Amino acid sequence: MIKKELFVSILLGALLGVGAVYIGLVPGIDAANAQVTVANIPVYQGQVLTEDSSVEDILALMLDSHKMWTTLQAQTLYQVKDQSGNDLAHFVNQDFWLVNDGKSRLEIHYPDEIPFLIWVSDGTNIIEQDTDKEQYYTQPVPSAFKSTESLDPRSAPVDNSNTIYVNHPFALIQSSLKDWLVPSGIAQALFLDLQHPDRDVKIIGTDSIVGREVLVLLRIPKRHMYWVDIETGVILRAEYLNREGDEVSDDWIMRFEVVSIQYDVALNQDLFSTLPNPEFNEVSSFEFHEGFPEEQLEDNLLVP
Repeated sequence: MIKKELFVSILLGALLGVGAVYIGLVPGIDAANAQVTVANIPVYQGQVLTEDSSVEDILALMLDSHKMWTTLQAQTLYQVKDQSGNDLAHFVNQDFWLVNDGKSRLEIHYPDEIPFLIWVSDGTNIIEQDTDKEQYYTQPVPSAFKSTESLDPRSAPVDNSNTIYVNHPFALIQSSLKDWLVPSGIAQALFLDLQHPDRDVKIIGTDSIVGREVLVLLRIPKRHMYWVDIETGVILRAEYLNREGDEVSDDWIMRFEVVSIQYDVALNQDLFSTLPNPEFNEVSSFEFHEGFPEEQLEDNLLVP
């Protein structure tokens, strides 16, 4: 069994790398000093997407993905190979419950085991609990992250053409995997790729994931692949392909995959309770995350 500490190391590296986008620490990504307006991102018109659709049409659906469901319940599997690219180094399950008004719940666990991390937002407050250490911390949802309107940045003020606007409630979920289930930020990043002379996004085929039809996108030169649900815009699988010097193989080094998903099902509101386990100790956020790595992934999800 892979130890929790190994998973936390790679997960928090991803979180720190992507989190910089949310709070404006990445140069050129700052929604606070707004001067101009996001333009040219198309609006999804409700058309049926096919292999003959344009990449822009797919990105439009991804950007409007949160409008295609009222609730989302998904079980996912996250896998990372070692440096050789041959052996599995990390794997973990992450289960999500989302409501399109901003409520959310995340449970992280190993197969057939109880969760070791539980993160919940009721839209007003956040609680994160560590079941191994029997501790928790709470904090209010920052006001800048309370509105789901910012999931659609087409009229959002930005300061330059590299801005990715992601200060919405789901951005706070303590897992980078939520960026595939709520792909507003990735849609913007891919749209910026289309505007760049040295980057591109291509449709390379169709597939089926958990019984749902998807279109497969390839991001160049990053060599990221995305399997996009043609009805909801949710990314049901994502892979980062292996690099060996200037060579890129067809083997993945990181894979995210939805193993089950349900849209628009009734969710028990107790899932979004922010009451702590009465047997756990309250600590500060700093104490809760003490020992988490400070390094960032060089190749994170959103930064173009």
